[in-house]
Amino acid sequence: MKDPYDFLLTNADEQAFREELIHLAEEKKLVCIQDAAGNILIRKPAVHYPTKTGKVLLQGSSRQALAFMCEAIIGAPDPCPALEILATKIGADGRASLPKFDFKQLTSRYMINLDGTSERYVISSCSGLVRLVFDTDIYRTQVMNHMIPVEVRIFGLQGGHGARDIHFNRGNAIKLMGEFLFNWYNYSIETQLVEISGGSPYSGIPSECYARLWIREDKKADLDRGCWWFGEDLAKRFSTTDPGARIEVHYPTGVEHIPYWTPMSMDETGRILSFLNLAPNGVINMDPDQDQMVETSCNMRMIVSRKDRFEIEVSVRSFDDGQKDALREKWELLAEMNRLNFRSFGDFPCWKHQNESDILEQYCIVYEKQNGSRPDTGAIHSENACMVIVEAIQGMDAISIGVDMADGKPDPESMKRVWNVLLGLVEANLLPERE
Repeated sequence: MKDPYDFLLTNADEQAFREELIHLAEEKKLVCIQDAAGNILIRKPAVHYPTKTGKVLLQGSSRQALAFMCEAIIGAPDPCPALEILATKIGADGRASLPKFDFKQLTSRYMINLDGTSERYVISSCSGLVRLVFDTDIYRTQVMNHMIPVEVRIFGLQGGHGARDIHFNRGNAIKLMGEFLFNWYNYSIETQLVEISGGSPYSGIPSECYARLWIREDKKADLDRGCWWFGEDLAKRFSTTDPGARIEVHYPTGVEHIPYWTPMSMDETGRILSFLNLAPNGVINMDPDQDQMVETSCNMRMIVSRKDRFEIEVSVRSFDDGQKDALREKWELLAEMNRLNFRSFGDFPCWKHQNESDILEQYCIVYEKQNGSRPDTGAIHSENACMVIVEAIQGMDAISIGVDMADGKPDPESMKRVWNVLLGLVEANLLPERE
């Protein structure tokens, strides 16, 4: 049987880890249920433990979380409280399987999410999240007379996580491309857009965006000047956050009869560029009650132009559900103004901090006892699985913990310390039963 730490450090992928988790559960003859969305629920009964002690849910989707879950199956102490183990997954489209889980299957009232990225920061609340999708049919038309093809590329931005790094105010390549092309369209309305592409389904800040369009042949020198000035503006605006930000134009030849260079009409071009230019992006406001914490933000995370369809995805986050809903309504109005379809998915309220949390207090006590100092606790301006489960199960007391990273991988020494804290927490019999 594999040692989960060794299994982790040999770069096994998530699917292999999930298969190992199921194998270990079956080997130990534990209840193991996998639903259609890929969620895996394992129930481990209590071993020589008081019946009046609260049951604990271990949940996560990362490889480090799966490693802890394997340890919980094969290395849990005796005595040990009843455990529920819930392994969720993130799909290729960036969407989590957790919202599709039947939460009625859970009986735990304490939860530990294992997906954090810092050993010494215990998360006790997070912002709410809603993801927005905008799309419209694209009607292609002929290239007008006296037009030349252009490729525009914005690149060299830092990018980063669309939630955790949003406070750095880095450039968003999609938003910047929208600004540049809209200003150009206002100057030369005889412009036909072909394509805009950038970002990914995951919640990253796009570091690069690419566009193809047709402009009037006699405007080439003007576009070159506009590109130069926009590049100068990029250098000034993002000298600290994105010192490598660049824009470049290229004029391909021989593309007149290539199907993927067939343009949109000027009207289609105008409404799409207007939408991108007016779209809010980045930090909307800071939280008045949390020092240096973003309260509300949005991130234009992906844009794609297919043969007959244009689509953009946006993530909106806030600690204030009212502000989140108001920002969603603003986006919806902007879509209506520019004749784009609108839909939302993954709408979750913020996970609010509990003033009296048994599991937070006891985890910190055990951590300090073992490591000499108390970990920091607080909120994150990002989504967390706790917000989904706490919303679904009344009375759930939850924290999110993690391990330090080394060279992009979980640090094994940090993992061992956190595992020892988890062992100390369950062995101490400090969690009272919750209704």
